[in-house]
Amino acid sequence: VRLPGGDRRDGEDHQRGDRPHAGPRAPSPQAQEQFNNLQDQLEERRKKADKLYQELVKRGKKVEKDARKAVDEIDLPMLERDSLTDRKKLEDRLEKAKARFEELKESVGFKTAA
Repeated sequence: VRLPGGDRRDGEDHQRGDRPHAGPRAPSPQAQEQFNNLQDQLEERRKKADKLYQELVKRGKKVEKDARKAVDEIDLPMLERDSLTDRKKLEDRLEKAKARFEELKESVGFKTAA
């Protein structure tokens, strides 16, 4: 039985060109050499990638250490924003400022009607 495109169906396993399928062939010496070269290149790149990764980890740790040191050296009053948002602390500071203002006002001699 012949099908369109030149294929045959008669219960046997045939490929185009009516040749029976012989199974996998051994690679040619040239193909084997190319394959071996590619394997060697791949292995070399893996080694380089591992080395580069270790270098990146090392540099990352150094950057992290430097950053932590820089944060520790920052002047703390600049970072006291949290204390400004704490209403109780803010009110206490305001009361102290008012009291100090009253003391200064009295020492100068200004008396205002309350």
